[in-house]
Amino acid sequence: MAKKRKSGKPVAVGSLIEAVAGRFLDNPRNRAMKIWKPWREAVGATLASHTEPTRLKEGTLTIRVDSPAWATQLSFLKPQLLQKLNSLDAKHRIKDIRFQTGTLTSRLKITRKKPPPPLPEALPYEIAAAQKLVEKIPHPPLKAVLLKMSLKRLIRKRTEEEQEKGERSC
Repeated sequence: MAKKRKSGKPVAVGSLIEAVAGRFLDNPRNRAMKIWKPWREAVGATLASHTEPTRLKEGTLTIRVDSPAWATQLSFLKPQLLQKLNSLDAKHRIKDIRFQTGTLTSRLKITRKKPPPPLPEALPYEIAAAQKLVEKIPHPPLKAVLLKMSLKRLIRKRTEEEQEKGERSC
């Protein structure tokens, strides 16, 4: 529970963060994130590109490794890694390291939908219909935006109807 602050005295930002997010920061996964920098320094760039700290709980650091071969290699280096990590970061005393294979977070790809194909040109009747829809709007910038939106809607409607006709004829 955060202490009440007496007015007039400045408070360190770190103590405010600790008071608000202390329980969150104490989560084993978040403690593992604090070990990222020492981990990279301990193993070097090559090994760091195949590994990532995922959990630090009760002195045991869990490292995700992208292949069984790297996990085996690292298991042989465990004593040196423990010594180096503890010398680089005395705050987080590490007693043991566990290696588990899996996909590294940095390599997870976000799947995105393909962008829709570009719309065809507007036909004269679509332009006339869109202009009629927005003709009474007095604000020119708003009128321009609504005209553009109306045209896109009319073009999409036409292309969908054309696709449906094409599917029916097959």
